Amino acid sequence: PARVTGYAGLGGGLLFRRSDLEAEVNGARLSLQFSGEQGRPGQFELDLDDLGRWQPAASGQLKLAGELEPATRKLRFSGSAQALSWGELQLERAQLDGAYRHDGEHDFSVNLSGEEADWRDLQLGTLQLAASGNQAAHAVTLSSTGNIQGEIRLNGAFSDGRWNGALAPTLLETPRQSWRLADAVAIAA
Repeated sequence: PARVTGYAGLGGGLLFRRSDLEAEVNGARLSLQFSGEQGRPGQFELDLDDLGRWQPAASGQLKLAGELEPATRKLRFSGSAQALSWGELQLERAQLDGAYRHDGEHDFSVNLSGEEADWRDLQLGTLQLAASGNQAAHAVTLSSTGNIQGEIRLNGAFSDGRWNGALAPTLLETPRQSWRLADAVAIAA
């Protein structure tokens, strides 16, 4: 069953229109509020009791809340997850925050911190993911403690319709041995 009350408006370029919406669909609850008054951000809340209803091979609970500033076209959000499973990755708890600006550059940042992370038979402990940049250039860093300790960094950029990047030198420690990437590795797609 689905229940939707109210109204919502979203124009091109992430421009909110006056909105007052409450919806419950497939076990997810969404609230979208925007008065349309100058200088007041629109607000949203999303609560998924079972991620598996929306993403195959996934499970867990997800809560997100955020604001959209119409004047700057900037979206800010934060949230949390519990008992998250996606394929072979398990996270007991996770925190998420980020921002996106819908302008010429499309600036973005996303940070994810997961606790009690497991992948296959590896206990990753704490997992941190940070991504930032814009439409032209961006960087991603993934770090882990536990059975695998270390950090992987990837920087990249789009140019002439192609993506070019580099995996930075790194050292990863495992219970059996160390793995070292002494020099940066170029990656193209």
